[in-house]
Amino acid sequence: MDAASHAAQPEHNHGYAPSDFASSQGQQGAVSGTLNDKAGTPLADVVRLPGGKAYVQMRSAVPAGRAYQAWKIESGKPVSLGIFNGREFGGQLPAGTVFAVTVEPEGGSGQPTTAPLFAQPI
Repeated sequence: MDAASHAAQPEHNHGYAPSDFASSQGQQGAVSGTLNDKAGTPLADVVRLPGGKAYVQMRSAVPAGRAYQAWKIESGKPVSLGIFNGREFGGQLPAGTVFAVTVEPEGGSGQPTTAPLFAQPI
């Protein structure tokens, strides 16, 4: 793989353990919410900690051969935050970050290849 194609590959959600979502819910100052599609159907749960760390857990497993990929929307454009660890993602997301999730090929994509399941400020 050449340097240009390597740079375009999304990173995996390193340093995040699935138990972090559950344990973060009980921390002092944690704020929990739900992320919905345009029709209002709940697709994921989110927990934000006071320091800006956020954890997202999708309610459904991703289809075989695919991966959930996290994005933040900056100036109307998606910026990859990495691939979920199964159904779960954790990362530093300042308050008000517009967070989106797409379903991508297993290794992720440099840009979304599907419409976002949702895109909401968290």
